[in-house]
Amino acid sequence: MRYSTSSPSVRPFIKLIALVLTVSGASSGFNPPAYAGLAALARQGLAIGGVVHGYDDQNWNRGDYLSVAAREFNAITATAYMTWIDWKGPAQPPDTSGLTSVIDWARARDMRVHGHVLVYPAVNAELDWYQQPDVDHEAVLKRYITAMASARAGKVWVWDVVNEVMADPGESGSDEFGLRTDYVEYRKIGADYVDKAFHWAHSADPDALLIINDYGAETVNEKSDNLLRYVQELRRRGVPVDGVGFQMHIFATRSDEVPDYDSMRRNFQRFADAGFRLFVTEMDVSIVRAATATDQPSKTDLLRQRRIYENITRIAAEQPAVKALLLWDFADECSWLNPVSQDLGDDLPIGTYTFPAPFAGGAVGEKTRPKPAYFGIEKILRETR
Repeated sequence: MRYSTSSPSVRPFIKLIALVLTVSGASSGFNPPAYAGLAALARQGLAIGGVVHGYDDQNWNRGDYLSVAAREFNAITATAYMTWIDWKGPAQPPDTSGLTSVIDWARARDMRVHGHVLVYPAVNAELDWYQQPDVDHEAVLKRYITAMASARAGKVWVWDVVNEVMADPGESGSDEFGLRTDYVEYRKIGADYVDKAFHWAHSADPDALLIINDYGAETVNEKSDNLLRYVQELRRRGVPVDGVGFQMHIFATRSDEVPDYDSMRRNFQRFADAGFRLFVTEMDVSIVRAATATDQPSKTDLLRQRRIYENITRIAAEQPAVKALLLWDFADECSWLNPVSQDLGDDLPIGTYTFPAPFAGGAVGEKTRPKPAYFGIEKILRETR
């Protein structure tokens, strides 16, 4: 989904780590073992991972942060957006180096790669030359998709072919399937730009699973109703869509905010019943609305965050159609929500710190440390394997 890394400043974690030790059980004689890795605890068929940015974050190859990823995960999300690759225009080829460097790092460690994303209209809109009326948008999009999907063909497990193309309930500018009509891709290529994108991706990498990824569709609601109808229609038209990605950005900055877990289970089941593979693609859990990085979450906040991670991990682990549980980001310092990097409305203004990840730290030269949420994920994976 979202497309920013956070400030690299070193922040105080003494208070937070004390809370971690208390909440995780150290005070009662439990000593957390050396990491065996979350992925090693997951049931067969469920990949566990987090995102690694190869373009926007020039320090992605930071030591401790990647050491945690290599130790804990068996999958990573590799990001590649059209606006990030410094593409000057269709006269030159897209730069695939940021993508391939992350893929090569992951494959050298026998980790699966989830590619994100081939078509992201909301972000493509930030590329000035792409928005010009004389651009052949179909040719440009085909060139980008082909370049990215073929760069390491056979080594990418899953591609998010399109991201955030479904309208939110109540929004104007959507068609009969809930597909947004205000994007330049829809206006200049047509409603079948999604169909074409999937076909181009499949031609470039026939071995990759191809999915549609979106936010706000994790529970049974109008948006997930539309999404289910739409992916079924794509299949009816012969589009090679293998599954659906549910971003799973959970905003629980008030103590009474709790996800509807029962609705989430029912929603996952109906997509599974329709024959689609499911992926939790961008999970994070915002728990506070802090003005500064020094305003650390309380013990109560951290316990509440742990419970949410536990409940969603259980839903994913107990649903066989769910093939991956991927974090975005897995460490607070790298999260787009710590501080919030884009306008999310009055509840979470830009610059707010939400501490959404299961690890603290992640900045260059800083330790990446487990929070109570990590131990919650670990507990549920042990129980459901």
